Amino acid sequence: MFQRRAVRNRSGLAGAAQSVLDELERSPAFTAENRWEAEWNLARALLGRGTPETVKAAYARVNRLLAGQTPELTPELRALRARMKWMQARLAFETGDARGALDLATKDLPALSQGLEPGLKNEIEAPPLC
Repeated sequence: MFQRRAVRNRSGLAGAAQSVLDELERSPAFTAENRWEAEWNLARALLGRGTPETVKAAYARVNRLLAGQTPELTPELRALRARMKWMQARLAFETGDARGALDLATKDLPALSQGLEPGLKNEIEAPPLC
């Protein structure tokens, strides 16, 4: 699963990578941790392309993921969710939603970063717009 998605991300086939994730989501072997890690990688790949369309696509996808039902937050899943919230704040800023980025960074991120390992906590609490 990981290799299939990674090849599509690296080859510039962002639409295909999104389709693979949507397809894998229905598989019982695709755990919540797998999903969040895959979504993180896809969002980073889309952001890395830097076009307005790919940044908007990444923002929309991250918003859908974070708006969805959250399974019980294991420490690993909590860390992934905090990273995705950080990505959401960055994407909000990149798409011109400065107010949304500020709200996410000041209201949502501090609560999610509680209890994380110190290195990750520092990374997440750093300004998300750097």
